[in-house]
Amino acid sequence: MSRQFVDGHNKVRERYGVPPMKWNNKLARYARRWSNAMRKDCQLLHSGGNSYGESVFRSGKSTGWNATAKDAVWSWSAEEPLYDKSTGKCVAGRPYKDCGHFSLMVSEKNQKIGCGRAECYGGAVFMTCNYFVPNRDP
Repeated sequence: MSRQFVDGHNKVRERYGVPPMKWNNKLARYARRWSNAMRKDCQLLHSGGNSYGESVFRSGKSTGWNATAKDAVWSWSAEEPLYDKSTGKCVAGRPYKDCGHFSLMVSEKNQKIGCGRAECYGGAVFMTCNYFVPNRDP
């Protein structure tokens, strides 16, 4: 699964001419802990209180427990039309929440990634990825 997350992100990053991301085990542990904490009700919430960028995903009823890293990456990539490459912000003054997942994926500052996946009670999957900015210890 780690390879799917990294490869999916790096395909998008290549289109934007930014260096590829590398997997980070410390970020992955943090992401796994948060994913596991969300198993009970699978609410689409960010962990908060950390210094990492974070993307979260919850599968829909159609994919249920079959959701993969590709599904999460595709979901975050769907925000691309709302992202302005020249400014690194959302288009037309839209709030960061509208393109933030995509922004984290393609930001040149984010060079390391770690993700987690947990099967939720009730048949959904919760996934989270955390991103590391250089010069900040993950």
